[in-house]
Amino acid sequence: MELKQTFSLQEKFANWVMELVVKAGVSKESALIVKLLILLSTLILLVTLIDWISRKTILALVKRYASKRNNKFMDILVEKKIFKHLGHIIPAIFAKYAMPVVLFEFKKFLPFAQGVFEIIMVVVIVMFLQAVLKVLKVILMEIESLKDKPVASFTQLFGIVINVLALLVIISIVTGKPLWALFTAVGAMSAVLALAFKNILMGFAASIQISTNDLLRNGDWVEFSKYGADGIVTDINLATVKIKNWDNTDTTIPTTAFTTESFKNWIGLS
Repeated sequence: MELKQTFSLQEKFANWVMELVVKAGVSKESALIVKLLILLSTLILLVTLIDWISRKTILALVKRYASKRNNKFMDILVEKKIFKHLGHIIPAIFAKYAMPVVLFEFKKFLPFAQGVFEIIMVVVIVMFLQAVLKVLKVILMEIESLKDKPVASFTQLFGIVINVLALLVIISIVTGKPLWALFTAVGAMSAVLALAFKNILMGFAASIQISTNDLLRNGDWVEFSKYGADGIVTDINLATVKIKNWDNTDTTIPTTAFTTESFKNWIGLS
């Protein structure tokens, strides 16, 4: 009953716009195209307006709350654009459900259009989740007991997992195949994937080994002659370890090098 009512409303609105176009003097042969262009233009304007309003409203409320509470956590959320990405989700949902009205006389294009907006929604959600991971990384690295842990490596790994899952969802939308079938295909290609992500897996294993054996921490002063590094460790992630040298130059060294090669850690002096 509800679906029939929704369809009736869409039909009435489409017919009303059609009548306006015909009354404006447009021939019946061109009326459908003109109506489509009008509805598309209206949709673009509405989506842009909703996007602007949602972002501005959310950011205004958050900033107002943060200024009253002096909440550092909220400042980090704003800095990493969490709420900006969140604001993009609302207009994407609106556009997806408005397409049946816009394409009322062009229903054969409706699955394609809705698929495009579903992909846009996936991308927006991924951007939001990646921003959440950045916030999580900042918060965890400020906890004293976790400062010597490979927090960046874990957040990067989760980021890669999110991207892979999003890619599978997009492929599912484009091909029309169920997600479980794609997971089965990925499982069958596990050997190829292991080879493709070899460096990432090795970097993650190295990060775990560094943490477990307490080989290196953020803030340690290390000397790695092979790479010309002599300074303070500023970041440890899946691929590289970043070092700020004594002369303010930066050196990046593969994370795996700290588990397979010799280096000096001067933290024992302090």
